[in-house]
Amino acid sequence: MHEATAMAASNTPSPMRPPQTWIPNASAEVAEYKNGRWQATRNCSIDTLALTEAPAIVFISTTQADNTPSTTKTHNALATRLSIPTFFWQAKVQNASGYFYGRHATPADPRYITLSHFLVKYATRANRESSLDKAYDWHKQSFLTVHDPGKQTTLICVDVAPGLHTQIRQLVQAHSVAELLSHPFVIHGSILEHVVTLYDQAIWDFRDFVRAQEKGRPTIEHPDPDYIGMHELARHVMHSSEVSETALNVIDSTLEALARYQKQHQHHTLDPAPEILRLQSLLKAIHLRSRALESRLRNEITLAFHISTQADSLVHQNIAALSQRDSNATRTISILGLVFLPATFISAVFSTSFFNFQQSSPNAPASWAVSEKFWIFWVVALPVTLITVGVWWVWQRGLEISVGDEKMKKMKKLQSCTVQIDPKTFTY
Repeated sequence: MHEATAMAASNTPSPMRPPQTWIPNASAEVAEYKNGRWQATRNCSIDTLALTEAPAIVFISTTQADNTPSTTKTHNALATRLSIPTFFWQAKVQNASGYFYGRHATPADPRYITLSHFLVKYATRANRESSLDKAYDWHKQSFLTVHDPGKQTTLICVDVAPGLHTQIRQLVQAHSVAELLSHPFVIHGSILEHVVTLYDQAIWDFRDFVRAQEKGRPTIEHPDPDYIGMHELARHVMHSSEVSETALNVIDSTLEALARYQKQHQHHTLDPAPEILRLQSLLKAIHLRSRALESRLRNEITLAFHISTQADSLVHQNIAALSQRDSNATRTISILGLVFLPATFISAVFSTSFFNFQQSSPNAPASWAVSEKFWIFWVVALPVTLITVGVWWVWQRGLEISVGDEKMKKMKKLQSCTVQIDPKTFTY
């Protein structure tokens, strides 16, 4: 954790911009109700900051420029001045995707304190046609409310981006001071209105990326799907579904706390439940949109896989057709060889010196003459043919044995492999 100091107001163009570092003089941005109206925001030192008797909005952050770790002393000071619970600084609490805490009033402390935490994942790149890559970020924000009936209602916003300060102030200041002071859950409607807007914007931004994938899906002619990009986008959308569902659980816990409060304070005529239920219903629709994006991405990944498979199948079909064409040409050549080979063999034999076609005398007609040594041809040709066929057979047999031995070696190697697991270092 880092030393808790305050964040200065900044006119940033992007409301989803992550929290900036705190200004060096460690001041909190405060807007409070005085003299019958809301005053302009001011910066005040954390050391002098204290909860006032009038409605107020305080913006602070858990990060600072030099990354100096916060101390227990700092946490205790903030717990004393701003009523921030000490468990708020625990790592598991800071890393949670959302939670709700409500502390009812006691005889020793009549204040009603709530703490809501939300996490939003959003895209930072403006060009929705390009891949997300690393163009995303997380927006963590917490809201602490301190309510003393008829005296005090303070909203403490932790890690809210500077560009969102004005929106929160306007939502809170839209309520009358009487409403803010009379019921602790009136201000939760403003908090949830702000949070639901962030989830809506974040999921619509991811929807733009999903739509870009749908419009740029691969074709048979150009089967080049970006599987890694689609899986990365699916991961981001699943995170969005997770955090939006967690936010719904936070609202459920808020409604349960509201029901308990209403049961204990039945004299209240003001009921914030309808407004919170409206925002819960809206967030459910946004969450379902995120789940629909997951389904659309699964469809795109499946379609891209089938298109790629079909394109590969067409390539194999073309290769098979070309192979068939080559096979037909080879068969034609083989047939021609069979047709001419016997005649070629016969002509080659008769053209040897063992045969002679000539006149035995000047006046005699020409006739065939076969040499008495014709047997020499067969004595030489037949053994050479048998030796050639034998050498070829032995060579082929040796190749088959060599391949078989190599396969046996691989099988024995696989069978002899064992996995050694050290139970002391094994983790799931």
